[in-house]
Amino acid sequence: MGHPHLDVRRAVRSALADLADGSTVLVACSGGADSLSLAAATAWVAARSSGALRAGAVCVDHGLQDRSAARARAAASALVRLGLDPVTTVHLDASRGPDGPEGNARAARYAALAAAASRVGASAVLLGHTLDDQAETVLLGLARGSGSRSLSGMAVRSGSLRRPLLGLRRSVVRAALPAGLVAWEDPHNEDDAYARARVRHRVLPVLEAELGPGVAEALARTAALARADADALDAAAAAAFAALTEPSASAAASAAGSTSGAAASASAVAGAAAALAADAALAADAGAALASDAGAALASDAALASDAGAALASDAALAAGAGAALDPSADRRDRTQTPPGPGGAPPYGRAPTTSADDAVAPAHADAAASGRAGALDGAEPVVPVGAAAAALERAGALDGAEPAVPAGAAAAAPARAATSPGLDVAELAVLPQAVRWRVLRRAAIAAGSPPTDLTAAHVAAVDTLVTGWRGQAGIDLPGGLRATRRDGRLHFT
Repeated sequence: MGHPHLDVRRAVRSALADLADGSTVLVACSGGADSLSLAAATAWVAARSSGALRAGAVCVDHGLQDRSAARARAAASALVRLGLDPVTTVHLDASRGPDGPEGNARAARYAALAAAASRVGASAVLLGHTLDDQAETVLLGLARGSGSRSLSGMAVRSGSLRRPLLGLRRSVVRAALPAGLVAWEDPHNEDDAYARARVRHRVLPVLEAELGPGVAEALARTAALARADADALDAAAAAAFAALTEPSASAAASAAGSTSGAAASASAVAGAAAALAADAALAADAGAALASDAGAALASDAALASDAGAALASDAALAAGAGAALDPSADRRDRTQTPPGPGGAPPYGRAPTTSADDAVAPAHADAAASGRAGALDGAEPVVPVGAAAAALERAGALDGAEPAVPAGAAAAAPARAATSPGLDVAELAVLPQAVRWRVLRRAAIAAGSPPTDLTAAHVAAVDTLVTGWRGQAGIDLPGGLRATRRDGRLHFT
């Protein structure tokens, strides 16, 4: 196995190398083996840093199991003994909110981390996701038929969130746990009622046995390829959306009765996006081939779930994906419990209900900017879900989260929708589909459609008004919006 302690410390040192002298970092810790190993390595690196790095920690009590508060206090005591300072314990209230206990806890967790970072002026918050967590996320995305944003998994960095261990196997991380540190394992991680637990205990081991070693590493490489492609497509979509909605350009085009200027801009975007096609196809082919092989190998063993979050189910890792978003992200159904199908296998092939992550841009706002979820100095505050949601919206902490919307944009959306000249259909039609769908999604969100309710199916339906126009009626969208085509323009009202 090599030298696990050295591998983990080297990964932490590399993740913190760009921080200024005197910076503060926080380790998100639940008391699980992964996050405790990360905390121990961070304490070791900080104590030997030449730039007086200050390392603290945040212990999060989700309140979802009996004696969780006592376990959080025990973890905090262990972190203090490691030399971390400050160490704060935060108790979450996940009893209220729209996403159920697990989803509410995840949202509140990210808000608590953002607030803690803001409170102490931390430059980074470290999360304990491992390469195995990334591989599980990609497999779950493949099973749902997700696109590049979901398949990109969790980012090494997302705002102030950093994942130093994302390139290390879980076995290496846990082998580096110092003697004397007692880790607590979340019972959810062993419960095969959860899709991620089934992937962890049944699917990945079978893939490694049938296809040979290195499957987890290959899945992580697929995530990196998909992330690069998704980021480039999101950038192309942002440029196209700006060109399509630029007031002076729209007015000039309308007055001249021509769309040549905007069409040229759209053509340039199309050219840039076309340059990505080879890489995108490579990543897609690799993912599809792996999904096919996995399905054949597992036909008599276990199927992947179609309903699971991209964020890590383990509280030991405390975060999630991108997110991501995340993200994004995008995979917000953390530890979703899927009733097993016949023979104990999960239902397979169910149409995704929130697959709009395929057209979601990553959030890049600094999570430390949202420091209003509660005072954390020397106290153990309860973070309400409402504050969690607000902090997340400001922080963009989740991988795969929606593009940031300027302050006041949501309130102004109905007025904009009523006065907007709409999007020129001819300009939209020349865009590559991957870019056009992202533009349509941005337009719907800008008009007031809730990002979490707007699915890829909605976007595909709106796209028929551009590419399959036969005079059909408009498309109803979440948030009481309706997409219609009139006089060669697409309107969201």
